[in-house]
Amino acid sequence: MPKIGQYWVSTELYYTTEHTWARIGENSTARVGVDDFASKTAGPILYVEMPKIGEQVEQMKPFGQMETAKWVGELHAPFTGTIIKANQEVVNNPQLINDDPYGAGWLVEIKATKTNEEILKLLHGDSAVEWFKKEFEAKK
Repeated sequence: MPKIGQYWVSTELYYTTEHTWARIGENSTARVGVDDFASKTAGPILYVEMPKIGEQVEQMKPFGQMETAKWVGELHAPFTGTIIKANQEVVNNPQLINDDPYGAGWLVEIKATKTNEEILKLLHGDSAVEWFKKEFEAKK
């Protein structure tokens, strides 16, 4: 996993330009979280609002939000589909997003309905690394 400055980026994940990631599993199921850049630049996350199971989400539209002491940010869906699972551990302990954004700090799972079409709009592999480099340089 490459590191850009202090931020990790996985070349295996798919990213939105709104700093959410998706790991695509079986049957077009996507596990979604916040990338390392957002988790570190936001500061300690104090609260997460997530959708209910069965709720419909649309690609690049907000599905929830997270809050720090000084900031509230929307969480954007990488895929259109239905929420099939929400990580209650993160609701109970939002700091997991800061501590392990690509592991225990995941947010939801989406049963994606337009995977083949929408995956083309996400950053992956080298394009994700290059985009992270630009975000890092802009943050300096």
